[in-house]
Amino acid sequence: MGYTFFVYGLVVQFVYADPGLYSPGEVIQKSILSKESIEALLRQNLIEDGLDLSGVRLELDSALPLIKDFFPKEYKFRSAGREIRPGKRIFPLERIINGKKIESHLVSFVIETKKKVFFPNHIIEKGTVIRENDFRVVEKWDRESGNDYLETSPVGKTALSNLSTDKVIAKKQVRLLHEIERGQEVTLYVATTNLFVKAKGRALASGNSGEIIKVMNITSNKMLQARIQSPGLCEVL
Repeated sequence: MGYTFFVYGLVVQFVYADPGLYSPGEVIQKSILSKESIEALLRQNLIEDGLDLSGVRLELDSALPLIKDFFPKEYKFRSAGREIRPGKRIFPLERIINGKKIESHLVSFVIETKKKVFFPNHIIEKGTVIRENDFRVVEKWDRESGNDYLETSPVGKTALSNLSTDKVIAKKQVRLLHEIERGQEVTLYVATTNLFVKAKGRALASGNSGEIIKVMNITSNKMLQARIQSPGLCEVL
């Protein structure tokens, strides 16, 4: 923004600038407006606003704004919110001179975030408890918000439907199920060389085979420690 004069055959351009943006003696440089420069400016401004952009990719999704003279220090993207989510989003690009907004452009971007997702290594049948070697971890760029991808390891979770190798495991497809659930009635037993005693009990915690949980003898109301042997069966320790 300014005037261009011709002095002795030379082109001299005088530019109005905000003195608060430039240091004394600093050359006010005009930049070429490009897809790369506008994406870099948005990233820089969002980081300056305190947003964490690790694992975030920003891509211009509209035509370049119609700016005749692009002086990067005078333009700033105004962010809305404190969180970056995948998807399409419009950011206002404003030019501020001496504290006054003199230009504003709406610029559209596609935001992608890097996520860790889980793919089955083989077909996992419904009812299978998933183990370490049943799946692989893949990093995926995602530009859609609201995807129901499983975000934590599926180890120990049970498949609620058949899982195929070509689809990401979704949250709704797996659940952490237990052979014994808290509050469930169970059979308690004590076994020695000469003795085998059974009693009815109630589980005070959830767990699977091999795990030690607290149980209560229903007849005596006594609290005990027991190891889960199979669904509904616990050995008193």
